[in-house]
Amino acid sequence: MAGGEETGRPLDAAVLNAGRSIGGAFLDTDLDDELSLLQLNMAFVVHLAKHVTRHMAGNGRGRILITSS
Repeated sequence: MAGGEETGRPLDAAVLNAGRSIGGAFLDTDLDDELSLLQLNMAFVVHLAKHVTRHMAGNGRGRILITSS
């Protein structure tokens, strides 16, 4: 994670977004592929947010913007 430990500066703000797509028509894609994609697109943002919020809480401040598409 950038900031904090590596730079010696507090992490004051973070913009989080993770995502990719399968491509093709939804009707033609595999359900397991769609579910794996959802896991990546949502779980990774939560995973990253957990680390960022712990760092910010330790500093007593911080802001997070989570975006999606």
